[in-house]
Formats: sequence, structure tokens, C-alpha cells
Amino acid sequence: MTIHHIVLFTFKPEVTPEQRQSVKDCISALPSQIPAIQSLVTGETVFNPLGHGYDEGVIFLFESVAMLNEYRPHKAHLDYQEFARPFMQEQKRSERDFVNTLPSQIPAIQSVITGETVFNPLGHGYDEGVIFLFESVAKLNEYRPHKPILIFRHS
Repeated sequence: MTIHHIVLFTFKPEVTPEQRQSVKDCISALPSQIPAIQSLVTGETVFNPLGHGYDEGVIFLFESVAMLNEYRPHKAHLDYQEFARPFMQEQKRSERDFVNTLPSQIPAIQSVITGETVFNPLGHGYDEGVIFLFESVAKLNEYRPHKPILIFRHS
């Protein structure tokens, strides 16, 4: 079973384009330094319905939980964390109670999974996470302009 380790982050406002690029380069170099990483995808945030303001995201792929556990204490991973931490902004806590009401307000949402963060190596301040499940892209597109989520995004 492939394990997806998702990291979302926001740069501090004073971080220069050169510093941003150096963080991206450091992330992109990790698979060549840590054999446990099967692959990774990184890029700028294109759509974030909750409006948390993440600038970038990375999805690390691992063959198994054992490979993920091998990656976590690896020196290159720890060095990356230490290097990137001064450039990162703390993130706001999500509104779990509100999010859990969305399926009753927006029929396009098949279900919502919320939970506390179990492991957060960069210490971004995430207390919880949310996964929205949709049965199709059409349902996702039906959800995006819905009034309750737009109100939540702008509050």
C-alpha cells in the first residue's frame, strides 16, 4: 500500500524569492538523499477551498509505513527541517465543528474526515486535518461555489 505524506506550508512574508527557491530545491533533493522516498510531487497551491493561505505543498510517496518511518529520522530530512523552519509561518487551527456540519449543508460532499495531527515534523502548528470526499469531479465542482464554504473561506 502506498503511503502519501502531505505537507502544506506558508512562507513568512519577508522570505525572499531566492529563499523560497532554496527551500524548494532542498525538498526536491530529498529523494536522492533518502532511499525510503519512492517519489514526491511539489508545487504551488492552486486551489485551497478553506483559504488557509498555503503557498506550497509536497506529497511524499512511500511504499509502506516502514519506509515512512525510515524517512522521519533520516539526517537529510532532519537537516531539511532545520533549514526550512525559519522561513515558515505558523498555520491557523481549522474550525472542526464548522467543517463537520458541511455535509448537512452541502449535499455534494460525500463525507468529511477530521482528526488530530499525529505527526508533524516541521511543527507548523497544525492541530487537526480535514479530508473532504466526493464521489466525482462533478460533485467537487458543485461544492466549490457553495455559499457556506465561501463564507467559511472569507471569515
